[in-house]
Amino acid sequence: MKVFTISDLHLALSEYFEPGKSPETYKPMDVFGRHWQDYYGVLYDNWQSVVAPTDTVLLPGDISWAMTLSETVYDFAYLAALPGRIIIVKGNHDYWWQSIGKVRAALPPNCVALQHSSVIVGSKAVCGSRGWLTPDHPDYHAVEDNKIYARELLRLRMALEEGARSSLGLVVLTHYPPVSQPKAKNEFLSLFEEFSVELCVYGHIHGTAAKNSTEGLLNGIQFVNASCDRLNFTPRLLWEE
Repeated sequence: MKVFTISDLHLALSEYFEPGKSPETYKPMDVFGRHWQDYYGVLYDNWQSVVAPTDTVLLPGDISWAMTLSETVYDFAYLAALPGRIIIVKGNHDYWWQSIGKVRAALPPNCVALQHSSVIVGSKAVCGSRGWLTPDHPDYHAVEDNKIYARELLRLRMALEEGARSSLGLVVLTHYPPVSQPKAKNEFLSLFEEFSVELCVYGHIHGTAAKNSTEGLLNGIQFVNASCDRLNFTPRLLWEE
């Protein structure tokens, strides 16, 4: 089995996707750059070329632009057509994600949703939660963000505690980058160190901003930014067993 990652698909399909055909969408992503043109087909082909049905793909959020769960039908059909087991967490644009029970009931059979919880993937326990901006981020505002930040810390701790009971190596799947500045210390990083997290996979950071995102080894933890435009719309191999 191989384990891959890719994030921030930002699906917005208005019809069922057909390979080789440019689909109708309600939110064209090429307004964010020419590299997003026809990305549905590029992503589909690239995914098919590297991911086998027995593999797993970690997808840390911003899955669909849909506002309600009923509007995700074409986007979920797209995910269902992709090989492999797909493990997801909520992103900041996933407004359709409300009740976790309803989300899990609506997802296609190849998708697993994590919300302050974990799932076993081979020799690892993948612990998932959305996360939030860290206090050292320039867009963090204490009045609005302190309560959400504290809640997301609690949710991540719950996921890590569940994963730790497996006695396997721990991987964190979170939408927001848990480190805004490479040398900054915050409670997310402290949690990672407390639970001896081996790997953190996140998304959210796109385009030129992604060049300054935290990647590689930091405090003994491997960090990976999986935003799909950063990965040229190709799932990135994390490990194999």
